[in-house]
Amino acid sequence: MRNESNVVGLSGCTINRPDQHFAKRGKEPVIMKEGDIIKCQSGTEHWHSSSKEHDVTYLAIYGGSTPTEWTEELTREDYDAVAEKLANSK
Repeated sequence: MRNESNVVGLSGCTINRPDQHFAKRGKEPVIMKEGDIIKCQSGTEHWHSSSKEHDVTYLAIYGGSTPTEWTEELTREDYDAVAEKLANSK
């Protein structure tokens, strides 16, 4: 599953399945493992998605009154490039 980039108020995300992809705007993507906890400060643009091998399952916790701002869709080309890069880094 690809995702859209988004900006939220203070939030956290707990990963419930292995090998998910995550990146903050301008940073290198990383592989998240089951049990990882990702924290994003308010206003941090980021995306998270499944790997090609596993469906995405996560619990997102949002705080504050700022609604989620959806910014742009992660394109198939970008998703494939990230998946290949992370697969080669294992």
